[in-house]
Amino acid sequence: MIYGLTRVRRRVRHSEGDASLPKLAVIVAARDEEEQLPVLIEALSAQDYPADLVSFWLVDDDSRDGTFLVAEKAAKRDPRFHALRSDGSLPIPSPKKRALHTGILQADAEWIVTTDADCTPPPSWLRGLAAFMLPENGAVVGYAPLTGGRSPLEFLAMGESWSAAALAAAGIGLDYPFTAFGRNFAFRRDVYLDLGGYGAGGAYASGDDDLFLQSIAARTNWRIAFAADPRAVVPSLVNPGGRVLSAKARHLSVGTHYAPGWILLGGIGSLLFMGLALV
Repeated sequence: MIYGLTRVRRRVRHSEGDASLPKLAVIVAARDEEEQLPVLIEALSAQDYPADLVSFWLVDDDSRDGTFLVAEKAAKRDPRFHALRSDGSLPIPSPKKRALHTGILQADAEWIVTTDADCTPPPSWLRGLAAFMLPENGAVVGYAPLTGGRSPLEFLAMGESWSAAALAAAGIGLDYPFTAFGRNFAFRRDVYLDLGGYGAGGAYASGDDDLFLQSIAARTNWRIAFAADPRAVVPSLVNPGGRVLSAKARHLSVGTHYAPGWILLGGIGSLLFMGLALV
């Protein structure tokens, strides 16, 4: 694992001005996020990225509150924003991935970037990710730490998010990428469509970003990068109390569908890094 971390590729795009930047579409699936979504919208509005090279797609995931109205308001105020409702006719069991797929189909961009409605990306986020969108790369995995913990369980979750990021970076450094974070994940739209979207992973409530990443590694010749750049970090508040366990359980539930090698690497790495996180 340590060897993998030392091999994380730090090659980045040489600045040739804004003309060299790729066109991006940020997709957000939001369910019952009426209160939190305005914070994300403000953060996206402040992105230091050329306005003609980025669009923001807010997809209402069957909300029961005013989430869609918040998204519509943003779309009316700023032409970069688009408000959509999730297409329930799509044959994707996971509601969240169905919502994301709805946005991806509508977006016209070279790269898709995903984050969650409860995240607060810094203004430098998209430029930080774009630095790793090199011609040979098909996906970029970003760091998405949990913050704001108060209880022992919440601090444990924060430590686990650190260990998961170290594990993701190490796997990529070993040319064996196996885990990603939907809160901070970028991939080429063409790669996504060529692989059939989230595929079988779209059946699970969580963890399908991992399966999609593994599919890119196993079925294509694209390389995968870890965004080792502080500009590209996307923090989010840790789930309170017992929701920490339920969220982790959803993510682990898909682990049985990993290839044996990924299970072994993930298990060993998790034990190692969790031990370090708790020290």
